[in-house]
Amino acid sequence: MLLASLPMATNVFVIGQQYGVWQERASATILITTVLSVASVSLWLIAIRSGLLPLQLFL
Repeated sequence: MLLASLPMATNVFVIGQQYGVWQERASATILITTVLSVASVSLWLIAIRSGLLPLQLFL
């Protein structure tokens, strides 16, 4: 679950830069998904540490 909440791959930006297309959109998407991943990973870890979610679900 934690891996699914990580930001999108930055290879999209590299490919866009190589071909000269969608550079702004790719960089904005990377920024947004990085911010969202920080929030979602933090929330998941808080839920696991507080006992709301049992750790055995993720092993």
